[in-house]
Amino acid sequence: MHNMENIKKIIWNYMMHYKNIYYKLERKMKKKYFTKQLEENDCGPAAVSMLIKYSWDIEMTLSQLKVILSTNKNGTTFLGIKRGLQKLGVETNVSKCVSSKETFQELKYPCITQIKGSNNHFITLFKATKNHVYIGDPSKNQIKRMKINRFLSNWVPFVLEVEKLIDSQKLTSYSITETKQSNTIIKSLFTIKKYIITSWILSGIVYLLTIYLAGMFSTYFDLIIPNEAVGLIVGVTVIYLLAVTIQFFLKYINSVINVKTNNSIDKNLVEKLVSKYFAQDYTFTEQFESGELITRFSNISDIRTRYLFFIQTLPLDTLAIIVTFIILFRMNVYLSLLTFIPIITFFLLLFFSRERYENLSYNLFEKQEYLNTELIETVDNTESIKNYNITNQMKDKVIKRLDEVYAIREKFISFDNFQNLIKVSVVNFFNVCFFAFGSYLVINDDLSSGMLLMFNSLVSNVFNPFVNLTTLQATLEQGRVATLRYEDIVNSVQKKPDQGIEIENKIEKIVIQNLYFSFTPNNYVLNNLNIEVKQGEKIALIGGSGSGKSTIAKLLAGYYEPEKGDILFNDISISNINQASLLKKVLYIPQDIQIFNDTILNNILLHRDIDFEVVKEVSRLVGFEEVVNSMPEGYNTVIGSKGVQLSMGQQQMLNITRYILSSPDVLILDEITNGLDFVKRNQIKQLLREAPMIVIFITHDLDLATACDKIYALNNGKTSTINPQEDGDIKQKLINSF
Repeated sequence: MHNMENIKKIIWNYMMHYKNIYYKLERKMKKKYFTKQLEENDCGPAAVSMLIKYSWDIEMTLSQLKVILSTNKNGTTFLGIKRGLQKLGVETNVSKCVSSKETFQELKYPCITQIKGSNNHFITLFKATKNHVYIGDPSKNQIKRMKINRFLSNWVPFVLEVEKLIDSQKLTSYSITETKQSNTIIKSLFTIKKYIITSWILSGIVYLLTIYLAGMFSTYFDLIIPNEAVGLIVGVTVIYLLAVTIQFFLKYINSVINVKTNNSIDKNLVEKLVSKYFAQDYTFTEQFESGELITRFSNISDIRTRYLFFIQTLPLDTLAIIVTFIILFRMNVYLSLLTFIPIITFFLLLFFSRERYENLSYNLFEKQEYLNTELIETVDNTESIKNYNITNQMKDKVIKRLDEVYAIREKFISFDNFQNLIKVSVVNFFNVCFFAFGSYLVINDDLSSGMLLMFNSLVSNVFNPFVNLTTLQATLEQGRVATLRYEDIVNSVQKKPDQGIEIENKIEKIVIQNLYFSFTPNNYVLNNLNIEVKQGEKIALIGGSGSGKSTIAKLLAGYYEPEKGDILFNDISISNINQASLLKKVLYIPQDIQIFNDTILNNILLHRDIDFEVVKEVSRLVGFEEVVNSMPEGYNTVIGSKGVQLSMGQQQMLNITRYILSSPDVLILDEITNGLDFVKRNQIKQLLREAPMIVIFITHDLDLATACDKIYALNNGKTSTINPQEDGDIKQKLINSF
């Protein structure tokens, strides 16, 4: 019997041991493998991120995954995820399942599925037990366990399962481990470590002076008043006033240092964000709307506040709390124990409000991005809004976005105010109890009145850090969300600028071979495209709107990568060519003219070192010089944002002057004759016809097209070649191609 009890005890201990290990692993899994979506359309990339982290312990940014999975404003599809994972070297299978409890015992975990919502929402399934399934929902804050019966009511029974990893190198090439280590925000703080250390020292001295000044109550009430030591009043007062004065100057110096610290960190973070953003590929940068970027830049201060709190404020506050507690315990144990009640309350307040703050912060940032984007688009399209008399409709649209922001902000501020009211009430409650109990101790001669007042003064050194933490909690949570959005850009893996072959010789030939390209899965914009261009040739790309003309231009300039097929420059594959080298040789001029709020000269030069006389000569050839001469300050005239002081034709001539000065080997021009009058159009045509380079015209101008050596007409992603020199009724053929 005794042995049986021992065996039961041993078995029970083993069970409890493994149960503890299981729960520890479960807690670790809930945070380590979870990925929070940053935007409304991010659930697909976030689900894939969790799958990759759990399966291969590789972390990728959501912005990179959005490009790989062909995520757009409408979200992601199973086909997009399947093809995206294939690009990463992972073979997967998508299947429809029977909506039953038994299905979850047969699935390969982790896997990706969907749950019902306004739009079907991607989630990651990590594992299943007999009655529960573990879900990574990107809209939540951690991996959660749910009863299978409850899950079935919302389940969309399609599942993407991993079959095998085919090419681990493809997957690891996107791992952000190295970039994450080199771009940590902590490293930015090392650049201003002298400011932080100086601030620590000054704060320490200020704290010691605070302790010293707290002794003032005991000096006056326990020494001077009972002993009627009138002669000591002046001397003691002078000493305390001197301490207050020193404390004032030290706090002022510390505030100046804090301003310098804040500015240095903000500058460093902004510089890093700008450099990392512009170092990325075009496919990466084009996914961000201007409103999104403005929000990420404007939230830099929240990131700085969060990190400075943990590096600068928290260590000092912790030290102050420990030292103050030691002093308080030496003064009176019972009153010291009483202080634990509000401290425990503060901790509970922080713990239970954290998730609410986090969700509100995500929603607030998202709505602010939508509002910023709406405002920018409204300002940019003011002319169209007025022309079509839709001012009221656009105003209502902006106000709707504004109402959404205010609604979230109202919830956020109301919740924050409620937290602050609780905090103030807890402190007031403590003060009542403190003085009631303190009065009892004074009456019983266990504590002097001066020591009671001194104790009350010192308690603020314990409470203030907790009060400040609860006050800052909203900012700290916003800082955490802002950090995730910031790191989503700066940690993204980028192509090394020196990767690939340098094109040293002049480009003599371009060959596009069997090229396929699509923006969305299974919908090719370019389908088995074949084009050949030789040095000095002038070719025209024609076709209806959306036929893929501009896409070809962006592929030639290296903005996009072919899905299948290849582009060869001098028989070298574009995939093997250094991107910086390619951009020096191939210049793509989009249809939208980019003009900055600067002088005419600076808009032409774009920070290039070109002799002014050469600029004037090219301006004369283009016919732009007479426009410049009509301006009040000539080349130094500031022409406003987007060149508002110039007509469309004048903007086009500035644009032509700008790119002719670049002297590339290949020039790709998108609707270059737009806005030009008949005389200027013929002048530009003749100038470009004589240019000693490959020129590719994307155009609807029939006269320009017929003046070219070859014409490629695009239709349904395929091309047909028209030879202007051989074909008879050329214009009719061109009209048919449109």
